[in-house]
Amino acid sequence: MVQQSHKRDEIRKQLQPFFEDLIETVIQARSSEEPRITELKIARAGDRLGAEAIGRWLLGYDLDASLINVDGACHYRMSKPVEKTYHTQRGEVRLARHVYRPSGEHNGAIVCPLEARVGMVHGEWTPGCAEAMAYIAQELPERAASKVAQKLGAMAYSFNSFKRVARTLGARWEADRDQHEEATIQAFKIPDAAARLAVSIDRVSLLIDEEQKLNWRMAYCGTLTLYDGTGEPLKTLRYGRMPGEGAHILREQMKWDVAAIGGRREDLEVVTLSDGAAELCNILDADYPEAARYIDYYHVVEKLSAALTAFCNKRSTSKKAKELLAKWKTELLNTPNAIENIERTIKRWRAVNLEVGGQKPVHQALTYIANHKAQMNYAEARAKGHPIGSGHVEACCKQLVQTRMKRNGQRWKPRGGQSILTLRSLATDARWEDAMQVMMPSFMRCVEPAAQAA
Repeated sequence: MVQQSHKRDEIRKQLQPFFEDLIETVIQARSSEEPRITELKIARAGDRLGAEAIGRWLLGYDLDASLINVDGACHYRMSKPVEKTYHTQRGEVRLARHVYRPSGEHNGAIVCPLEARVGMVHGEWTPGCAEAMAYIAQELPERAASKVAQKLGAMAYSFNSFKRVARTLGARWEADRDQHEEATIQAFKIPDAAARLAVSIDRVSLLIDEEQKLNWRMAYCGTLTLYDGTGEPLKTLRYGRMPGEGAHILREQMKWDVAAIGGRREDLEVVTLSDGAAELCNILDADYPEAARYIDYYHVVEKLSAALTAFCNKRSTSKKAKELLAKWKTELLNTPNAIENIERTIKRWRAVNLEVGGQKPVHQALTYIANHKAQMNYAEARAKGHPIGSGHVEACCKQLVQTRMKRNGQRWKPRGGQSILTLRSLATDARWEDAMQVMMPSFMRCVEPAAQAA
């Protein structure tokens, strides 16, 4: 609890100079001919007042006792309060606070009750400031994040600070990932209209720094999407894991959340969707053997389009390709087992060896159909209200990896990359607030006066 010794009059007296500075800035601004600069000056004066107010609040967590217990261990107070600068959402503030050392231990690690009780990140960043910086850093590269923050004014911190804070929060989540994810999924609100849960997994290349060698490796992304009874998407949870660890952690994360959601809504029907890659199909078949299984409709259309275009171009009937493709698309969506008729038509072409640009699109289409025909009954899927597209997981790859981690000159090491992937997955699927409520208290420590300790 915050100490009650900081009385209203005392706080008012300490904040008064900053409040007067803000008033004076506003008065002087009325005669200014530069509205843009004037507004900036007023905002900065307000930030100084805000930072100082946060400082007064922080001092309420300080302890001035001869002895304190820190996580059950006794510590003694050092002679005088020590000043230190803290970083807040409204800027820096310098405070004099008490510090302690472990009893009976020579030169033991110093403990500051204020920092421990508030949950300062790295002993200098307030929880709200650290969270805000991490959110910006998952959205933008750290240099860009720093520039944006400096332009906004309040958190004018260096790009190294953004990098350090974001990596710290991501690493803290990963350190106790199982506990954090369990608490977060329990807080997740399942829409009442949800009728089906679609599971999808995909891969995306990422440039990895491996002992001073740069190599492209495959990162894994996954989505859990809730649909209503008509097949309209309601909510999506996103997951991302760095190359090097394989798909096993992603699989465990998703299986746990599917089980947790299913435990609360046993009526939900599970559906799996993929683009047809053998590894991904095998994963989904192994992890969700009872689920309805579909190959992404749009990947099928893409394969058919390539085969049709190649065949019709050879026969100088390219105009018919679009007409026939439109007919096939209609049949796939409305005629049960339409893929079998389409397969027979393609086989009658006798063009499996037709080559275009080093590729054999007709052969590839027939192979694709042969491998996944049982998962291409889209008319039946639509009749049941099942989703038939894996666009959510493809969008997930773009959101988590491509737009943030594949910019010019970017390369990643596993730990730093996973921190960004973790934070970004939480931010892009609206779990951020729940996740921060679960994780940020882990930076706090139990500190109390020794006389009051149990």
